[in-house]
Amino acid sequence: MPTLETEQQIDGVPLRLARSALYYDFGGDNPDDMRRQIDDAKPDVGSGRWDAYTRWQVYWTFQRSQQGEQCQVTSAHVELNLTFMLPRWTPATEPTPELKAHWRRYMTSLITHEEGHANHGVACAREISAALIHAAGAPDCATLDSTLNAEAHRVVDKFGAEDVEYDYATQHGASQGAVFP
Repeated sequence: MPTLETEQQIDGVPLRLARSALYYDFGGDNPDDMRRQIDDAKPDVGSGRWDAYTRWQVYWTFQRSQQGEQCQVTSAHVELNLTFMLPRWTPATEPTPELKAHWRRYMTSLITHEEGHANHGVACAREISAALIHAAGAPDCATLDSTLNAEAHRVVDKFGAEDVEYDYATQHGASQGAVFP
């Protein structure tokens, strides 16, 4: 999947969203062999080795100016990069229709789970956008910079914790049907 980029406005703040997918290939001609090969091929993403992984990164910038006794945000921009790491099955022989259907059901459930993580990234970007554009002024721009960056980092941490809770609540997607075989 090439990188798909979109631009939207949230309360007047431009939000650039970039979505891309990376794949790891594996083979196998039956469910047990496929599982072994997935387990061998799936990458370590730092938090463990998962069949799929979604990484979201939010970046923000803002401009401000001192206006009298207040430093105010004059414009802001938020960027969200979503990267999906997914398995790609490359069977050596033509699989049975039942095995193909089983794999499609698994991938549908796995992608549904990963989209849940992506939704946390989108919600994070939206909340940061709102925080930037609706920020109260500060007596000086250094204080405003510090306050807004601390708030944005707090929001990132909050949604990072929601990702962890989401994985716990869904058993890393198992309760959503993301189990193979």
